[in-house]
Amino acid sequence: DGCHYFHAGYEALATQLARLAARDFYRRPFGPEIQPPDAIAAWRANAAGDQLLVEFDAAAVGLQAPAGSAAGFVLEDGAQVISIQVQGPRLLLQLDRPTAASWIRYIGVVGSGEVIRNHLGIGALLFELPLS
Repeated sequence: DGCHYFHAGYEALATQLARLAARDFYRRPFGPEIQPPDAIAAWRANAAGDQLLVEFDAAAVGLQAPAGSAAGFVLEDGAQVISIQVQGPRLLLQLDRPTAASWIRYIGVVGSGEVIRNHLGIGALLFELPLS
């Protein structure tokens, strides 16, 4: 998945951790994108209820959402995300049907490498948010 068990994955992880250590211990001036993007809010994007918006924090610089990352979302009523459109620090999620869910969860897609990430390749944190 680009992070575990192969040389390139460990090298990427070491690079990511080195940036954090350089900022925290040596006061290097890195921006917020050296941290994992963290979702901060989610809400319905249209009256039909078949689109949702998820907003991320400042670490979401150059946010990317590969097509396969749609499978990493779970809604309490079983509606499924069928496509994702990146809109700056937000994701517009198209659902297969209207949802009455009160929460959305991102659990990732284990072993696929199809994860939401920022321009440095740092994967988004898993989350559960209420839908407003």
